[in-house]
Amino acid sequence: LHQNTHFKSVKLPQASCYVFSTFIAAVTILFNELGKGRFGVVYLVREVESEKCFAAKFIKTRRRSYRELAHEEISILQSLSHENIIRYVDSYSGPASIVIVMEYLDGGELFVKIADEDFSLTEADCVGFVSQVCLGLQYLHSLSSVHLDLKVTNVYFVNEQVPGLQFSFQPENIICSEKNQIKIIDFGTAKRLRPGSQVRAMCGTAEFLAPEIVNYDDITVASDMWAVGADIRWCKHCDSIQV
Repeated sequence: LHQNTHFKSVKLPQASCYVFSTFIAAVTILFNELGKGRFGVVYLVREVESEKCFAAKFIKTRRRSYRELAHEEISILQSLSHENIIRYVDSYSGPASIVIVMEYLDGGELFVKIADEDFSLTEADCVGFVSQVCLGLQYLHSLSSVHLDLKVTNVYFVNEQVPGLQFSFQPENIICSEKNQIKIIDFGTAKRLRPGSQVRAMCGTAEFLAPEIVNYDDITVASDMWAVGADIRWCKHCDSIQV
C-alpha cells in the first residue's frame, strides 16, 4: 500500500495482537481509544517527529473478505478530497492486520452536540448541518461511491485545536467544529457503484437503512439519501427545534 512522508514505513508482525504496540513504539505515542467496531479499533496517535495527532484505524484482516473490505475502504478514501469528508493520510499492511491513518477530528459527534441538554437546536442549525452532509455526499456520489452507514454518530465536528489532549467522547460517523463545520467519517461500509453492475450489501445501522438494503436489492446513491432523511427525523425528535 501507498506510503507517504507523514509516517515511516513499518513492517507489521504476523500476530495481529502485536500490530498496535509495534506500530506505536516505532512511530507514534498513544493517547486514547477513540472508537471500536466489529472489525477494528480507532486510536488517537501522535507522530513522534512532527507531534501531529492522527486517528489510526486498526483492522483485523485474517479472513480474505475482511482484507478485501479494508482495501476497498482505503481505495475510496484515497480518491476523496473534500472539506466535508475526513482526510486520508496513509495506510500500512501486515499479514493479519491493516492500519488506516486519517486526520484527527476532535470537535465531537453531531449526535453528542445535539443531545446535549445545554444545546438549543435551531432550524438554522439543522439546515446548516444537513447542507454540509449533502455537500459531502454530492461529492462522494459524483465519484460513483456510496457511504451506506450515514448516521448522526458518523458525522463529526472539526475543532481547530487539541486543548490539553484530554478526550472524553467516543467518535463514530458525522463530526463538528466550534464553527459548526461538519465532516463525514467511517467509510468501512462504503462501496463503489459500477455502471451496468448490480451492487448489493447488507450493512449499516437498522434505524437508518434504506428499503433496498433491507430487501437486499440493488443499491444506488438514493440509499444514502434515505439515511439523510432518517437523520433529519432523528434531529427533529431528539430536540424541539427552535425557529
